[in-house]
Amino acid sequence: MIKYIIRVDLNVILFSLIGTVATKELVEKVQFLKIRDKINVGTNIVIDTREQINVFTRDEVLKIFFEMVGADKNPLIKKTAILTVSKEEFGTGRLYSAYKNKTKVEVVVFTDLKNASQWLEIPKDKTFF
Repeated sequence: MIKYIIRVDLNVILFSLIGTVATKELVEKVQFLKIRDKINVGTNIVIDTREQINVFTRDEVLKIFFEMVGADKNPLIKKTAILTVSKEEFGTGRLYSAYKNKTKVEVVVFTDLKNASQWLEIPKDKTFF
């Protein structure tokens, strides 16, 4: 299941992946929001995989990055923070973020929401929920 919260006041969309989630499902959800004009220029995205049962493989992580947050395909997104406890997702995400940060979209992988919020420059007195 994918839950998402759109915080227009923070310019952030938080995706929480819960249980078993397919890569295709996540990509389709973001594309749906783009079509519905819910993603504005300069939007930041947080993808929280900490409650996900299945772990995305290296190829699935790369597919998510390239199809969903790729700078050439999605110039609307400014920053993307990935929250994970999986060592494989964390490692693959860090490799991709090093490559991707040479383009228009910044991608960083975190293990906790506090550090992700600081990086996204969300005021300390604000929360996602």
